[in-house]
Amino acid sequence: MGSIARYHRKRLPNKGHSHFAALRRDERQKVKALSAILRVADGLDFTQQSLVKDITSEVSPEQVIVNCAVSGEAETEMERALKKGDLFEKVFNRDLAISFDLVP
Repeated sequence: MGSIARYHRKRLPNKGHSHFAALRRDERQKVKALSAILRVADGLDFTQQSLVKDITSEVSPEQVIVNCAVSGEAETEMERALKKGDLFEKVFNRDLAISFDLVP
């Protein structure tokens, strides 16, 4: 859990980090995957205004589209989530796309 929390902010998982290197290979993969998802989620709440009300996704071999129902202008959230999607794209070997639908 500590590794997932560590990597959801700035740095990406790296075998040069002793606590990460000490994990088994399957555990490192889990940390990467969960950190990648958490990084995108963190970006989707960047302004901490809870604008994203619901999320669905569409997964294809080439892409994951995250469809967000939002209650207001959320351009900043989209930009931050895509910026933080670097690890997501690497771990899942798919492009990340985000769409917003305004809901009342």
